[in-house]
Amino acid sequence: MNILIALSDRYFGDAIVDFMRSRKWPAETRVLVMCVVEPVDATPDWKDKFVARQVKLLEDIVYELKLHNPELSVEKALTSGKASSSILSQAKEANADLIVMGSHGRKGLERLLLGSVALAVTAKADCSVAIVKPSQLSYLDVSITEEDMPQSVCEINTGEALPAESK
Repeated sequence: MNILIALSDRYFGDAIVDFMRSRKWPAETRVLVMCVVEPVDATPDWKDKFVARQVKLLEDIVYELKLHNPELSVEKALTSGKASSSILSQAKEANADLIVMGSHGRKGLERLLLGSVALAVTAKADCSVAIVKPSQLSYLDVSITEEDMPQSVCEINTGEALPAESK
């Protein structure tokens, strides 16, 4: 079996490692872990730092996958381009049987404005796609009160379970 894991950040990387660890994979399963660096208008210094973070993310997730699933053959790839097309292209090249990726679960106007990589990949993939959604927003574990922020922001409520998607 060939699995392509598409990473966007550490938050989803940890959830994907948990997903992979919680399942029994066939012998000789090959896993390709990838990050996509989308083109942006930014200073070269910022781009270099962002690429370095993505490389570190790849290395960390590959290490954790090998640690928890030593029977898997795990490789990594860093690509550039539009996220959805890069993932689909890499999946085709790797002859993937399964794509594993995270989804922020955006809805409505936010999805319209920001798009949905997971939706595009799911709609166009030639193989199965597993969407991993972490159950907690632990990376936003902060509370900001009115005194801490300008008048336009009163409070950020975090640490709660993500709302269930309507079906």
